[in-house]
Amino acid sequence: MSVAHASLAMVAVFFNPPSKDAADFALNNFCMVDTRPRLKAPYTGEGYPGYALCPPMLHLPVSLFLTPEGSSLPLDRDLLMKLMGELGNCYMGYKQRAIAYVAQASDMFAHALKQGYAANRFPANQCYMFSSDGRGELYLNPTFQDANGSVMFKLNKFFTSLNHPHPAPYFRLSSWNRVIDVGADFNGNVVSAEDVSMYLAKWKEFMFLIMS
Repeated sequence: MSVAHASLAMVAVFFNPPSKDAADFALNNFCMVDTRPRLKAPYTGEGYPGYALCPPMLHLPVSLFLTPEGSSLPLDRDLLMKLMGELGNCYMGYKQRAIAYVAQASDMFAHALKQGYAANRFPANQCYMFSSDGRGELYLNPTFQDANGSVMFKLNKFFTSLNHPHPAPYFRLSSWNRVIDVGADFNGNVVSAEDVSMYLAKWKEFMFLIMS
């Protein structure tokens, strides 16, 4: 997941190059994380399918994209690896927090989100939003059988999507039947499909740097 996350941050910087005055700022974004594996039995087993979502706030310092003199670093494989290392530390810090933090943070996030939208004051500029949906087969069977064990039907394609009012595209990474999908949910009244396609193309380009 870190290569996709780091590449997405590079997309944001590619289209919005930071100046040296922004060195003390950070790229902040909400992520959606499945915390079901961290729950106690029986909530991790049969009878409780689906994601148990938590929206942690993660950030990357803008200084990672700048030289000590304040000029922009090239958006290359070296930078991608550096960002992946920083995000790896963020992920590890999140995993080491007590599970009680997850419930409290989710309640706070939901309250702030509801109040912000109700007052029409939720910020439009959210940098980017990213969800690594993981393997679709984790909670949904690719084949369904009858009582005799015969296959009734198969699912050839699976994806998740969100309805949301804010303009920032919600970038998504998932897989189904061992095929990786990248996509984005977006508000077509604010962001054009052409622009989102351009962002996705650049996202894939930066991800492929890992193989160079």
